[in-house]
Amino acid sequence: MSKEDLKQAVATLLEIVSGGPTEDLHEVEAELRAKIAQMRAAGIPVPADLLQYEDGLPDDGAAGDTFENMPV
Repeated sequence: MSKEDLKQAVATLLEIVSGGPTEDLHEVEAELRAKIAQMRAAGIPVPADLLQYEDGLPDDGAAGDTFENMPV
């Protein structure tokens, strides 16, 4: 994937995430992480705003732990 293709893919994913709640949010976040990893692997500098967003993404395993300590 070229540098411009990666940037466009990331921009599209960010639009989806910023658009509000969606059923596939977890999948979109995982795909966004993968695109960032591809950018790093290709030696493409990751923009600072994208790095800040990446820091705010939940960990891959954290999504299922939300209600684990709730009393039944």
